Amino acid sequence: MVSTPSSGSDALTRQSPPENSEYDHAVREIGNLTLALRDDLKFQSQPFDGQNFILIEHPLSATFYRVGPAEYAFLSLLDGRTTVAEVLSHLANSASSEVLTAHEAAGLCKWLIEAELASTAESSDPLRRSAAARKAKRGGFWRNWNPIAMRWPLVNPDPVFTAITPCLRWLFTRWAFAPWAVIVMLALYHAAADWPRVVASSSAVVVLGNAWWLTACWVVLKCLHELAHGIVCKMYGCSVRGAGIILVLFAPIAYVDVTSSWRCRSKWERMHIAVAGIYLELLVAAAAMLIWSHTGQSVVNHVCLNVAIMASVTTLLFNANPLMRFDGYYVLADWLEIPNLHARGQQWLTQSARRYLLGMNAQHAAWTRGSGLVIRVYALAAFAWRIVVCSGLVMVAATMFHGAGIVLAAFALILWIAMPIGRFVAAMVRANPWERPSWKRLSALGGMLSGCCALLFLVVPWPGACIAPAVVDYSQPTIVRAGCSGFVREIRVTAGELVEQDQILALLENKQLQFELDDLRLNQQKSRLLCRISETRQMLAESQAERERIAELNKRVSEKEGQLAQLTVRAAQRGYVIGRNLETQVGRYLHEG
Repeated sequence: MVSTPSSGSDALTRQSPPENSEYDHAVREIGNLTLALRDDLKFQSQPFDGQNFILIEHPLSATFYRVGPAEYAFLSLLDGRTTVAEVLSHLANSASSEVLTAHEAAGLCKWLIEAELASTAESSDPLRRSAAARKAKRGGFWRNWNPIAMRWPLVNPDPVFTAITPCLRWLFTRWAFAPWAVIVMLALYHAAADWPRVVASSSAVVVLGNAWWLTACWVVLKCLHELAHGIVCKMYGCSVRGAGIILVLFAPIAYVDVTSSWRCRSKWERMHIAVAGIYLELLVAAAAMLIWSHTGQSVVNHVCLNVAIMASVTTLLFNANPLMRFDGYYVLADWLEIPNLHARGQQWLTQSARRYLLGMNAQHAAWTRGSGLVIRVYALAAFAWRIVVCSGLVMVAATMFHGAGIVLAAFALILWIAMPIGRFVAAMVRANPWERPSWKRLSALGGMLSGCCALLFLVVPWPGACIAPAVVDYSQPTIVRAGCSGFVREIRVTAGELVEQDQILALLENKQLQFELDDLRLNQQKSRLLCRISETRQMLAESQAERERIAELNKRVSEKEGQLAQLTVRAAQRGYVIGRNLETQVGRYLHEG
C-alpha cells in the first residue's frame, strides 16, 4: 500500500524561535511578501483527535496536508495582493481566538513555497520553476532506479477496480468478518494441534529447489494484497491513482497508490483501507493451512504449506509491522491520532542529536504528555528496527550473484551512511551562526569515537583466523549397505553414537519376501506329506522324486531366510555413526546395496 502522509503538520509545529537579530530581520522581511495559493487546491474539514482540521489536497502531486484552524485562516487570506504583514494585522483585529505569531507565519510561508502550495513573484519565475522541475526529476530518477529498491509505475488501475468492486466488496464488509474469524481460528487450531508436523515440514520450504514455487506464491499473494487495498479504497468513494512494482533486491513487490484515502473523514475508514491487504492474506493463509492439514504428501500439500507460511509470517512481520512504513504504520498512526508519527519521531531524534551531541540550539516541538511519550518510544524502536533491516539487506546484497552483489552492498552503504554524513557536513558549513554546532563538543565526541574504535581494534583480542574452503572426511569410513531391498521400519541409532560390532543399526521390512518364504514352507510341508504317503504305498519312484523336490525346497527356504536376516542391518565393526537426519529415513524404500 502506498500512501502519502500529511506532511504539512510537520511544518506547522510551533517552536520557540532562536533569539538572534539576523533571524528577526529575516522574519520582518517576510512580512512584505505577497503570497498566492494555487487555484487547484482542494480543502476539506476533517475531525482529528477531537478537533477539526483542514485537509489540503494538491491534485497534481497527489499529496495531502493537514493544517489547523489558525493556519487555515491565515491561508484563506493569501490572495497574491495582500502582504503577510497585512494578513497578520487583519487576523489580529478579528475575533479569532488563536492567531499566528510573526515567527510562525514566517515558517508557514516558507513551507507553503517549498511544498508548492503557494508562490511569490520570485518563486513563480519560469527559470526557477524549470530548475525545480529538473531537480525533482533527478530525485525521481534515483527513487525509481535505486538498485536496492527500484520503483516502476505501470498502469492506472482505477477503471479495473471500479468494475470489480461491486462483485467483491462483500468480502470486506462486517458481515464477512464473522466467517473470516471462524476460518482463521480453525486454521490456528489445526496448526497448534499438528505443530510438530508444521515445524518438520516448514524446514523444506526455504530451499534452493523451492525457489520457483516461492516466487510464484509471493507474486500471487502480493497481487491479492494490493487488490484488497484497491477494492476497499473504492468502497469508500476514493480513487486508485496508479499501480506498479517495487523491486527490493530484485524481489518483486506489487503496490497500488491509494493516497486518496486521506479524503476519508473517518479514521476507521482509513484504517480499513490500510488493513485490507493483511485481512485478505490471512484469509488465504488460513484456507491454505486447512487444506494442508487435511491432505497427505502431495504437490498440493506442499504448495499449501508455502502459501500458509508466506501469507501469514511474512505479512505479519513486514506489512503489519508498525515500525516499517507499511500498512501497520498507517493503522497505528490513525488509531493513535498522531499524524506523521514517523516524521515526528525522526524530527525528535534529529533535534535530540543536534542538542545533546552537537550542542546546537534545537527546540523540541510542543506535544502533549501522552503523544510525546508515544512519539519518543516509536522513534527509538523504529530507529533500531531500521538498523536491523538495513544491516540485513546489506548482508543479503553482499552474497548475491556469487559475490558480485558486493557492489550493491557498497551502493547501499553510500546511500545510507556516506550521503547522510555528507549532507550533515554541508549543512554545518552553510549553517547560520546561531545554528552551528559546538565544535568543542563535536571534537570531544569525535575523539571519544576514535578512542573506542582504537580500543576495539588494538586492545580487544582478535583471533585473526584465516578462512579457506576445506573438506573434512573420516579416515577409512565403512559404508553400511542394505543386504536386501525393503522399507526402513526402525532406526535404532543416532548420529555420533558409538556402536559395537554386530550391533543392530536399523530394521528393514519386505512383506513380499516374507510371503515368498511362507509359500515355500507350505510347499515344503506338502512335499514331506506326499513323500511319506509314497513310502507307505511303496511307490519308490514317486518317493524318490519328492525327496529331490524337498531338497530343492530346503535350499530355497535357506536362501530366503538368509535374505530376511539381512533386513536387520548390523554394524560391521566398532565405531561412530555418521549421518544426518537419520530419523527421516523411516518409511523410505532402500534397494539392495
